[in-house]
Amino acid sequence: MEPFAKETREFIDALSNTLLAEQIFKPHSELTTLGFWLRASNIKRLRQQYFAQDNVSSSLFLKPLGGVLHIAPSNVDTMFVYSWVCSLLVGNNNIVRVPSNITEAVQKLLSLISRLLQQPKFTSIAQRNLIATWTQQSNVSATLSLMVQARMIWGGNETVQNIRKMPTLPNCRDIAFADKFSVSVLKLAGKSQDEIDALAELLWRDISTFQQAACSSPRVLVFSDSPEQQKQHLYSRLMARANSLTNDASTSMNHLVARQLILSQHQDNYLHSDGPLSVVKIHKLHKDYIAWHPAQNFLYEYDVGDLTELFAWLPEQCQTVSHFGFSSDELQRAVAPYLGPSVDRLVPVGQALIFSSHWDGYDVLKQLSRIIELRV
Repeated sequence: MEPFAKETREFIDALSNTLLAEQIFKPHSELTTLGFWLRASNIKRLRQQYFAQDNVSSSLFLKPLGGVLHIAPSNVDTMFVYSWVCSLLVGNNNIVRVPSNITEAVQKLLSLISRLLQQPKFTSIAQRNLIATWTQQSNVSATLSLMVQARMIWGGNETVQNIRKMPTLPNCRDIAFADKFSVSVLKLAGKSQDEIDALAELLWRDISTFQQAACSSPRVLVFSDSPEQQKQHLYSRLMARANSLTNDASTSMNHLVARQLILSQHQDNYLHSDGPLSVVKIHKLHKDYIAWHPAQNFLYEYDVGDLTELFAWLPEQCQTVSHFGFSSDELQRAVAPYLGPSVDRLVPVGQALIFSSHWDGYDVLKQLSRIIELRV
């Protein structure tokens, strides 16, 4: 099928409209976010970017790769749709493996997709796409790896390494998404309580969605030019949101274990707060801190003099830097000298989990396409 074919766009539009309209999906904010990303205006924007004359001259043609195998992650249960839709849009046939621990939200989503694909006008899409689950111990992934032209491998380092051990066709592309973590940089000087209250709501959205398990959820709050009084006000608002949740015993135990590990082995850190929201102030970011991070509303606090200090310090595994309180000039001056292996995206606080077709340094739509050159 041609990239951005009318039938594909109509299917995605129907999926978006139903997610945003039907009451059954309202309790699941991740499905509302997905429906918003799938809306027609966003797909139109992606189409314009994909075919932009700056990127594709009249002698270059964009075509589908063929078959794509998607290995979806378990920490962000709707990610399989973003991966699938990107490939579907550029015309590929797809096999999507979803994790076996299907949540209520994903069950509703799969039922909706199945219902839409049963409509006669979407028959050709149904015939070229399969969403299924199978155990990692089976040979299904290995068998399919020998049949496809690309593999979208989500799930972190271990999954990437395991899938890459499976032989592929010589021309198969692996688009791999390894372990990453993210930070928020905040400048609170001169901000009113109302502004910090609004910041807390946006920050809480980035932290709490998917229980902080997504790579783009901030695990470190980095403060620059932020008086202690305003930091404490921010924490009080975050704590109020955390206290509204049911804090189960396993979460408390996971926080306790992480805190004790850090405090026992790195004495220059101290506990800043605890409870349903744990905050540990650190004076450096040891690689163990990322490995020990238990998610579920657990934060590191780190202070820097200015932004250049932060970007010189960020390790390679940093994916998203969400920001608040800085001007565009401040951000560009700080980032430009350090663009390289770390930091894939900078976005305002509150937008950390909004999916983009530019992810982990990939232009995903182009990675899933063949670019054919014609010279005469």
